Amino acid sequence: MTFEQLEYFLTTAKYMNLSKAAAELFISHSAISKSISALEEELGTRLFVRKNNVLTFTPSGEYLQKQSAYLLQLIENSISGTITWSIPAIFETKLFSTITKMGQMHPEINFIFNSEDPLLILQTIKNNRADIGIVFSYQLDELDQDIEYRYLFKDAFCAIVNAQHPLASRE
Repeated sequence: MTFEQLEYFLTTAKYMNLSKAAAELFISHSAISKSISALEEELGTRLFVRKNNVLTFTPSGEYLQKQSAYLLQLIENSISGTITWSIPAIFETKLFSTITKMGQMHPEINFIFNSEDPLLILQTIKNNRADIGIVFSYQLDELDQDIEYRYLFKDAFCAIVNAQHPLASRE
């Protein structure tokens, strides 16, 4: 997901109309439509239901709108200064391009990324060594009242084995 796709999605969500969103962004209707279609393909889910030139959210679209708006609001509220991120290495590639675009849109904000052991990120946030941490959802059981969280995305991990391995036939 790129920041541009996110911006196009949120602007479309604002108007629930591709033509109005395209006009606000000074791009063509087809460009915004292609961008949203590419985002839907990347995420593996539909974000809008298009029927008779009327857009409505799918549950995934509504979820993405709420979570994206939260993240953008967090960054918008940090008018200047430094935002330090603490993220697991596994998420670096997934988040880097989006946050890089945010940095381009907000040159007054200095973004610092620290790749950390996922098990240490919660403590990093509690000790104020980072402003934002990205953790796995299973770690939310460890949170206390001093920590706020929002789900950003869902990811599916799977275990793989060679088809000839004895475990291949097991569930």
